Amino acid sequence: MNKHHRKVGLLMFSLFLFTLASAEEELFPVPEVLEPNVAFWKKVYSEVSTKQGLLHDRNNLAIIYDIVETSSPDDVEAVRERRKELEASFAIIQGKPESSWGDQERMIVELFEKHGSRDDLKGAANRIRFQRGQKERFISGIERSGMFLDTIRTILKAYDLPLELAYLPHVESSFDTEAYSKVGAAGLWQFMRATGATFGMNIDYTIDERRDPIIATVGAARYLSNAYRILQAWPVAITSYNHGVNGMRRAVSQTGTNDFSVIVQNYRSRTFGFASSNFYASFLAAVELAENYQEYFPGVELMPKREFRSVTLDQYIRLDALISHLDIPIQEFRTLNPAIRPSGYNQQIHIPKGFTIHLPVSKTEQQIQTALVSIPDSLRSDQPLRPQYYRVRRGDNLNRIAARHGVTVRELARFNNITSINRIFAGQLLRIPPKYSPPTTVASATTETKPEEPEKPKKEPEEVSDSLQIASEMDEGPEIVPTTQKSEPTTHRVRVGENLNRIASRYGVTVRELARENNITQLNRIYPGQVLRVPGQVREEPEAVTHATEETEAVSDTLEKDTEEVTSEDKLSDTLRGIAASIAIIPDKTTSTIPTAFDVDDYQLDAVLSATGEYASVRVTLNETIGHYADWLGVSASDIRRLNNMGANSQISYNSTIRIPVSESNTLEEFAAARLEYHIAIEEDFFNRFDVVNFKERIVKRGENIWDIAKENDHPIPLWLIKKYNKDFYPSILIPGMVIQIPVVSEKE
Repeated sequence: MNKHHRKVGLLMFSLFLFTLASAEEELFPVPEVLEPNVAFWKKVYSEVSTKQGLLHDRNNLAIIYDIVETSSPDDVEAVRERRKELEASFAIIQGKPESSWGDQERMIVELFEKHGSRDDLKGAANRIRFQRGQKERFISGIERSGMFLDTIRTILKAYDLPLELAYLPHVESSFDTEAYSKVGAAGLWQFMRATGATFGMNIDYTIDERRDPIIATVGAARYLSNAYRILQAWPVAITSYNHGVNGMRRAVSQTGTNDFSVIVQNYRSRTFGFASSNFYASFLAAVELAENYQEYFPGVELMPKREFRSVTLDQYIRLDALISHLDIPIQEFRTLNPAIRPSGYNQQIHIPKGFTIHLPVSKTEQQIQTALVSIPDSLRSDQPLRPQYYRVRRGDNLNRIAARHGVTVRELARFNNITSINRIFAGQLLRIPPKYSPPTTVASATTETKPEEPEKPKKEPEEVSDSLQIASEMDEGPEIVPTTQKSEPTTHRVRVGENLNRIASRYGVTVRELARENNITQLNRIYPGQVLRVPGQVREEPEAVTHATEETEAVSDTLEKDTEEVTSEDKLSDTLRGIAASIAIIPDKTTSTIPTAFDVDDYQLDAVLSATGEYASVRVTLNETIGHYADWLGVSASDIRRLNNMGANSQISYNSTIRIPVSESNTLEEFAAARLEYHIAIEEDFFNRFDVVNFKERIVKRGENIWDIAKENDHPIPLWLIKKYNKDFYPSILIPGMVIQIPVVSEKE
């Protein structure tokens, strides 16, 4: 090639690179107003450790007051003290002459003069915000991204989407398939349950496909494609991933444009807060760092692409049997199959027919077929099996309950996450392992290696089970051991969530007697830690049951014998009422570990069957939608709306009553099981990732709603968690002056 041709070639290549850069800039522009925000997030992701954080101005991210060192990610004391110092400096700036200012006051004013104006100092003390550093997490995300990027890009390409969107999980999850947020978003792409189901993911007590990187990526591609079609600008479409398509529609409508630089400066909404307005800027920062990770993070290496062999099961197979017969280390199996919920490994659930598991490529098709055929009939089934539910009664112990249901103590304890340091208690709801019916066909599976072009997942409806049995006996009153004579008042320490009615019922006295004994008037209130005197008969608490070791599988019978038996005459409408009668341990703030047992009383799971038996009435509780009811009943959402004379786009609200169609004799029982498992799964997922370590009192102010309180300080917590520790609190009813116990949450290591 001569010199002239080489020059032409270099010119054409340079023009090609310029065209690519221009095209990328056109798709993902960086408006001047967002440049400080992008620089801020690059700093957070690449320079600031998780044991550090930035104190900055909420509105102007170019104004960073200080980098605060903390002893751990949960250490807030250093942040609190530094914030107080800054607030004091703002008071000096606003109230004293400049001649009396110190170095810190001058530093603050210089920051505002450089990146804004002195006028912006007004109200700045209320805009101090702390942002935890993310450097270690971002580096881990870079490393993990190597396992998924090729597959994600293949899927994005199939949907004709920009490949830069493959870096969005850096913002959402740091490419952690088991990522789980406080408000319930899960997986690489952090889908909420309702949104995940809308975009084709199967989510139930056994399987959560939000955690499957391929299925979730297909769902994300569908979401982003739809968002761009509606909003017609990538900055707005990407922001909708945090704020919702309808939310960004309102932003476009209010500002009259889909120019994000205009929206971010002019759109005002209570829900368009710091996270939403900064989501696009954090995405741009992630793209820059990820595409140039070797420059920003020298020495970091990507993990190898995750390869596996796909196997679709044609029977229901118990999880532990599947893993042992395939001879795969359990941790490797869990890594390859994140869609199987973590609790399933303790409970040894059955993996549903039609579910696709992923196995190491070292396993041949012949080895897989041989392993599946070798699984005993007792551990396989052609039909789906739900566990039974049993409510612990006084006098019960694990040995007796296990024998009654034909399972071992070991199985029962494992199925309910029971360890030697726990106890069972009257009213506790236990899950009984299902019994397997011998299959009518020989187990087999279809196998295939991971396709280059993943197909769009299809959500197959699960078969309904008729094997659920729920104990629906009702307590007629408090369990009280008669005493031979009137005793002196005993004492009771108030626990979080308790009220006078619950305490009085527990000890068999009236609320009036309890209030009179403690000089409680209408103007007073009880509080956690308060010691109350309980008059009259003293209730003897059942002793704790020490669970059996695996060697003996025997438990001492330390509780009184309760002769109450379950009758077969329970009405169908009592099914949910029986579940709702089970209660959990009430958290005690005086203990170092706050119990997290599931309390069905939090969820209003009662149902009333109509006289004709054609429908039942249920009260809407937290996190429920018409779509959920339709799935649990196996009907369409339009069927439910039609029964309730609702419009096509109408929604249901918390604490309202709605009718659900009941077409068969066991429909309500199936509905009860699915509804219960839905709420149990949400709590299990949360407490797998987070601990409640403390509480803080929050006094409701005029004009506030519960969503404002749940989302304040950029650290949202779910409403069900607030409800769990405020038993008499109703999210739809807030009264100024009301005191709410807000759980303080810490992420587990």
